Amino acid sequence: MKISPRYALAVLVGLVGGLIGLPGAAGAAPATGSAPVVQPAAVPAALPSPVNHNDQVAVANAYLNDLLPNLAVPVGWTGSVSPCNPGAPSAAAKTALINTVNWFRVFSGLSPVTEDVTRSGQAQQTALMMEAKNSLSHYPATDWGTSGYCYTSVGNDAASKSNLALGYSGANAIVGYMDDSNVGNRERVGHRRWVLYPTAGAFGFGATSRANALVVIGVPSNPSALNPAWTPWPPAGYFPAPLLNAAWSISKQGANFGGATVTMTKNGTALTNIQVQPVSPGYGVDSLVWYVPAAQTRPSGSDIDTYNVTVSGVTGGAAPSFSYTVQVFNIPQLSIGSVSVSGQYKVGETLTMNTSGWESGVTFTYQWFRGTSYSDMVPITGANKKTYKLTAADQGKYIYFQVSGSKPGYQPAQTSIWTALQLVAAKPGGGSTVTPTPTPPGKNNGSNKSGGSGSGSGSGSGSGKVNPPPKVNVKPSNSQVVLSASLAGSIYGDVLRVDASGVLWRYPSSASGALGARVSLGSGWGALTVYAPGDWNRDGKNDIIVVDQATGKMLLFPGNGQGGTGQAVQIGQGWGGFRVIPAGDLTGDGNADLLAIKQATGELFLYAGDGKGGFKYPYPKVGYGWTGFDLYAAGDVNKDGKADILSIDAKGDLYFYAGKGNGTFAKKIKVGNGWQGYQLSAGADLNGDGMADIVSLFAGGKLFFYAAKGGGMFAKKVLIASGW
Repeated sequence: MKISPRYALAVLVGLVGGLIGLPGAAGAAPATGSAPVVQPAAVPAALPSPVNHNDQVAVANAYLNDLLPNLAVPVGWTGSVSPCNPGAPSAAAKTALINTVNWFRVFSGLSPVTEDVTRSGQAQQTALMMEAKNSLSHYPATDWGTSGYCYTSVGNDAASKSNLALGYSGANAIVGYMDDSNVGNRERVGHRRWVLYPTAGAFGFGATSRANALVVIGVPSNPSALNPAWTPWPPAGYFPAPLLNAAWSISKQGANFGGATVTMTKNGTALTNIQVQPVSPGYGVDSLVWYVPAAQTRPSGSDIDTYNVTVSGVTGGAAPSFSYTVQVFNIPQLSIGSVSVSGQYKVGETLTMNTSGWESGVTFTYQWFRGTSYSDMVPITGANKKTYKLTAADQGKYIYFQVSGSKPGYQPAQTSIWTALQLVAAKPGGGSTVTPTPTPPGKNNGSNKSGGSGSGSGSGSGSGKVNPPPKVNVKPSNSQVVLSASLAGSIYGDVLRVDASGVLWRYPSSASGALGARVSLGSGWGALTVYAPGDWNRDGKNDIIVVDQATGKMLLFPGNGQGGTGQAVQIGQGWGGFRVIPAGDLTGDGNADLLAIKQATGELFLYAGDGKGGFKYPYPKVGYGWTGFDLYAAGDVNKDGKADILSIDAKGDLYFYAGKGNGTFAKKIKVGNGWQGYQLSAGADLNGDGMADIVSLFAGGKLFFYAAKGGGMFAKKVLIASGW
């Protein structure tokens, strides 16, 4: 295999988000994920068979039946960080890892690999080091020293020969390696090229709960392996849309792509914004990589997007050109029906899940959870049937249940019912039900036009246009204030407020910015940091996201369009120590996104929303040096259709950064001063004029409204509330 040790690898950071170019690694950032999921009898799929890419049904079945089951297998790590014990993934998880690598290889027309047991042991030590350090490096001894993170010389050596991931472990890490589409890795797609190295015979597989190491350099070769003339990704023929991304590549051993060009059409229309990347040798097989922004948009419904590709100008022993066609299709998504629970919530009684409105032919699986609040639910061992008999262990706890549906030919669907969250009474106590605290809010609605918002205390950097109210010596407010696009579908935004007692209130706005009568969304919000990201899940209704500061969990309360929120879904963990900024659509794909500042280091990360309630992998680092600054989602302040941001530096100067629509921003403009010590919230259009406004909560509880005027400028402040 071709080895260039210092330049042969890249780092996959599922937590931080992204593929970070050599030689660096990135500090840990929050993990994304889904609601607590227990996959009943999760079993890895069999070793994949070659696929007829001209058969859409065959490709769909390969995705549904051969790939997805592997991704559902828990890692089952047996080791620990304290004491340092590499342990191992479960046998099922190891099989799923191997099968997932081979799924992508076989799908690309390559031979499968086997496991090199010795190298797997080395990879396991590497994964433990990354888990313990909560970061990634191909050269740990050089970057971190040799103490304090389960260091071993074996693990250190294997790190320089491995694809590495943090935050996505098990088989899902392999999907991340194949993606490679973030800024910093789409130039070379190094992980992908190593996974698809044609003559590789065996890899080393290591996995902990949150880290993955795949030894790919210096591994045994397979002299009889299939070695097709060209290895494109995505390959020619039918291709499942869930695996599509904008980083395309083609590989050929010995080919010279230095003068190569790429032309493409999509559904017969020529694509003009194709970004051919500089050739990057040293990552597996010689390859050409190009970025296709048009591929970020997937086909609608049952439509098929047809891409015709021609790569020309290739020299070095290969044919000078190669043309092929990729037909991208959606995997049907099983629609979710309704689920309810019947029975009395007291010890000794039996609860029953009831389903209705689902498609015919659906097979259901069930899981019951218990916990002391909605944020710490854990699955109840053995409680995976339609009915569950409450025991003494449930007394004083809340019960939550989850239903998953599957049907041949469809992606599985799952619904988690928080409306059934009930406090279990003692056996003699009757069947009374008690509303939990915090109360899950109702549900929400609106558009993502103005982006998201969050709240925080003032503390970013170059002519004073917007100044806060004059300071007086009064006690600071205990309120948490957040601007939100309307939760009830109005063109006028809302102000959300968590008061000192932990009650969340919604205040609808008006054309003047004046606030209407408040509506309670429940109690128990005091320990949660509330954010309003807009329409996070692309269902036409605005949502609320919270971070539980005690546990670091991130929860999504999806909207109902009626002024409240509904059932909570966990979408992340490990968010303690990060400041979250719901930032609207930063990447231009129509989905709401998040920014996150790692407070200890000042690093800024982009978490692009996937439009389905989760995050689009990977999650790149997009800035640094934000220590001492407060950053705010501003929505579309200058009415150019792109999400902007505001920042306040330690001196209290307020700066405006115009968004470019691609996750980057124009040079800062100073638009105010004297903001230190004030709580500012931005990101929603309160007065319905199409521009995002800001509010400031003054010490003493006065709330001032600043209407956007365009160009990052704001009108004179107006008092809209007091006593907060």
